[in-house]
Amino acid sequence: MKKVSFAAFGGPDVLHLIDAEKPHAGPGRIRVRVRAAGVNPVDWRIREGQVLGAHPVELPSGVGLDAAGVVDEVGEGVEGVAVGDHVFGEGSDTYAEFAVLSAWALMPEGLTFEEAAGYPSVVETALRVLREVGVRPGQTLLVNGASGGVGSAALQIARDRGVAVIGTAGAANQEYLRGLGALATTYGDGWVERVRLLGRVDAALDLAGSGVLGELVELTGDPRKVVTIADLDAPEFGVRFSGVAGSVPDALAEAAALISRGRLHIPVERSYSLAEAAAAHIDSRAGQYAGAPGGDRLTKRRVTVRRVRRARRQARGQGMDMLDYDDEARRYDASRGGEPRARAAADALERLLPQGPCTVLDLACGTGIVTERLRRPERTVLGVDRSPGMLGLAARRVPGGIVRGDGARLPFASDAVDAVVIIWLLHLLPDPVPVLTEAARVLRPGGVLITTVDKNDAYFAEESDIAEVTADLRRQYAPQVPDRSTRLLRWAAEQGLGPAGRTRFPGTGQGRSPRGWREVIEAGRISWCTHAPRDQVADVCRRLSALPDQDTPRPDPLYRLIALKS
Repeated sequence: MKKVSFAAFGGPDVLHLIDAEKPHAGPGRIRVRVRAAGVNPVDWRIREGQVLGAHPVELPSGVGLDAAGVVDEVGEGVEGVAVGDHVFGEGSDTYAEFAVLSAWALMPEGLTFEEAAGYPSVVETALRVLREVGVRPGQTLLVNGASGGVGSAALQIARDRGVAVIGTAGAANQEYLRGLGALATTYGDGWVERVRLLGRVDAALDLAGSGVLGELVELTGDPRKVVTIADLDAPEFGVRFSGVAGSVPDALAEAAALISRGRLHIPVERSYSLAEAAAAHIDSRAGQYAGAPGGDRLTKRRVTVRRVRRARRQARGQGMDMLDYDDEARRYDASRGGEPRARAAADALERLLPQGPCTVLDLACGTGIVTERLRRPERTVLGVDRSPGMLGLAARRVPGGIVRGDGARLPFASDAVDAVVIIWLLHLLPDPVPVLTEAARVLRPGGVLITTVDKNDAYFAEESDIAEVTADLRRQYAPQVPDRSTRLLRWAAEQGLGPAGRTRFPGTGQGRSPRGWREVIEAGRISWCTHAPRDQVADVCRRLSALPDQDTPRPDPLYRLIALKS
């Protein structure tokens, strides 16, 4: 049979149509000849390696969870379905001519295979979030991202239950939402006021991940009345993140009943062949549609884009200046010491890492320039980052080992790795404790956590005329930084982690000249100068200008690493 497969995590280009053996239905399972398979955002997230914690993958792997087709094999213990029945449901590797389903229902009369394949995951998610948000008949539900697959289902199910719905979507989808019975308004400036004009909001669902949780909490007046499936920053707002599936058989039964009564319909807008699976993923990821690739066709529905709100937004609110790492990715390495600094960092880590067979996680791996240097024949090395721009580069350096995820919500099980490496991250965080706590969670007993500390002191680790000129200003006005080693060691002691070693490595080629220091100070890029009185900063700049060899770099920074053992 033909099947879509991938042998490494990465972009759509890793998908290939291959010849494979037919799977067989084990106990409690059925096999179907696939007539259509659903394309959902989770499919390309699995392909990218984003959700390994919830969906463990053994490479090479097939693709797809949802399908509709004709039963051609029934496993032991299965009742109520026979060979030849038309069913829709959820299973694995559904982008194929044959697939095994673990949950299914008979297709309602009049439903096409292409339509049916789009319902399983979408309806399960819609029913789950409606249950979790607790909206009741007579109340009003706000759905952010209402024109997507889950949004369309949630809107119609809520309306069937006597709940009024306000939906937000793009301008092109306003009539679509109104046709489903919702009060509709657009995204963009002033959307909160537009929603208020439409009425009171009792509960809200965020299905788009567009960074609006604060506004949804404001509109509902209670974070417990907001549920998101797409924004990893939910804990910051006290909002529930819904990611664990409920009962798929129950969801399919309710979907079939709603469809049969004419209360639920999600249209198919486009089809693809199996050979065009990569194109279906590209369109789904771009947010134009959500879909359903089939045994010989891939069909898709509308979806919204998951736009994860980056941590830099919160950091700016606390006076920290964080980069847009997607924009910065391609020039990041060259502007920060490049290969020489990465080599020095990897060599230093090697002095602290466990030797022999082990699994190492590089948290906030960035472009993977350090990560790839940690690989050994006997060692499994994984990298996790939340910036798609960085991940694209990292995936080329560490094929099959890069995962998208948030450092405060790592997509790994507890006790999963032998070492966690955190390089040049903690100093950027408003509060490093959530990330450190997650790192400790995924460590196996006896594992080691290695991180850079005291990054702001790196340029002054060795004596120099610049260190002398700036000493008083740094001593008086340096802010309390998140990666201070004394703070980290206190946290470690509370967690039962003890010191296991320390070392340093140079930022090769990063030493600054007197003129270079004066320029970054005058540009407002040095924290201890932005907090100091202007006349004192001006005095330091004058003294820097008077130093000899204005364009000669002083000693390279020396970065500190400490290791903590569980």
